Amino acid sequence: MGYSCTGKAAAAEGAIFTSRAAGDLYGAAESLAAGGYGGEVTNGWQVAGGRYFMDRGREQPDGAITGQVWCQTPGSETCSLAGNLRIEPDGFISRWPRASVAMRDAIARHNAAIMAQRKSRQGGYDANH
Repeated sequence: MGYSCTGKAAAAEGAIFTSRAAGDLYGAAESLAAGGYGGEVTNGWQVAGGRYFMDRGREQPDGAITGQVWCQTPGSETCSLAGNLRIEPDGFISRWPRASVAMRDAIARHNAAIMAQRKSRQGGYDANH
């Protein structure tokens, strides 16, 4: 049995990692192909000299994706918690800690599109702001 979430939440998560793999989201210094995790990890990234990876949490009744971001301790096999992440059921990324500048920009563009969809469905009214 797989992990249950809404299609929009899964698409948002997929967009982050697909963009990264395509070189869209990460610069050469941060990409997996340029020595990140060497392609071993599909849910990992590097920023500011740190290696991070996402670990999904429990399934949420509303269809959101939640999880934790972990940081690998340099020169060690141990990790420490870097923060929690959340992708809302409609695909809005509300928390994604330790994101690179490029990731934050991609998340902001993605969220702007989600907010525009929310506003159009609500006749211009945004219930969250």
